[in-house]
Amino acid sequence: MQALRSGWNKVVRALADRVSTGLQSGEGGRAAVERHDVFRALVLTTHQAGVSAGEAVRAHDGAVEIEGVGRGGEDEAAFVAAQPPGLLKEVVAKLVGRQVDALFEQVVAARGDMGVEADSAPREVVGSVVVESGGAPWTLTVKPSSVAHPAAGLGVFVERRGAGVIKAGTVLGFYPGIVYPPLDMRLMPNFPNVDADNDYLMARFDNTVLDAKGVFGAGISADEFALRLRKRRQMQQTGKSQLVHAAGAAQARVNPFALMHFVNHPAASTGLEPNVMWLGFDFMESMPGAHRAFIPNVYVRKQRTLMTTAGLGVIQQGMVMLATRDIDVDAAELFMDYRYNPSLDHPEWYEPVPGSMAAERWEQK
Repeated sequence: MQALRSGWNKVVRALADRVSTGLQSGEGGRAAVERHDVFRALVLTTHQAGVSAGEAVRAHDGAVEIEGVGRGGEDEAAFVAAQPPGLLKEVVAKLVGRQVDALFEQVVAARGDMGVEADSAPREVVGSVVVESGGAPWTLTVKPSSVAHPAAGLGVFVERRGAGVIKAGTVLGFYPGIVYPPLDMRLMPNFPNVDADNDYLMARFDNTVLDAKGVFGAGISADEFALRLRKRRQMQQTGKSQLVHAAGAAQARVNPFALMHFVNHPAASTGLEPNVMWLGFDFMESMPGAHRAFIPNVYVRKQRTLMTTAGLGVIQQGMVMLATRDIDVDAAELFMDYRYNPSLDHPEWYEPVPGSMAAERWEQK
């Protein structure tokens, strides 16, 4: 359904409209949904790591002990819920970061074993890098979706390559493309009509927009993707331009798991349910140099290094995809709740996922 993601793109356009008129997005329901997603990600990632949420939080600097609240059961849930939202986000980021580092390490090793250069097209490695992540070994493939709808197009499948379970909370992939922080949204093509001729936009809770149009498989060939990547690097080295354009330099580095832009939305009437969720993720300065070549995102223009509340440097904003349930079949298509704004028109194939909090996601106060 990537070809008809107009509903989501209208949501992103609404963000652009607010920027163009100088309005600030409200907190309200959106903040509540973000907190909900952080709690959910905490439960999932601690499950994947084999620890309890309370243990993970207590091990993090700055955790606040709550008087009269013990350990385990309902007390542990109360302890976690009482923590500052920013601290919980840091705990989740740390748990996700460990998985990302391990995933990148295996990508680097696999490419070296295959003799594949970082500039080469991802067609050579998609489906060939097998991940060992504490459960069943797995890989991702892109092939025609199992959704019985002509607009479904391609889908992303996770395939087991051995016995066991792919655990809920596993980082399964990334959303690639150009990154537009809110202050740079005016640089988006066709601004403020940013949804014009673009079906590959995603927005984080902080209003940072990721644009995957032009990434491998999203409108250009693998050879053209590799060519754009080389041009982007040459432009950075020569200092000729700080801007990255869809028609010029590459929009993302090559990463065989940067396939989130192919994940479809499940229609409730078909019995399908989401089995992954998206989560904003920041790549940090502490990331090994060998891994940085595989960050699947690039800012539209050079940015100052962002700093977290913990004093850590962010070199790139991005987005990861987490499994929301254990996967114990040999091949499963991945589905993600698009959470379209219910006040906007939708493609005819879109059906809201029950309990998705879509209305709250786009509530303005």
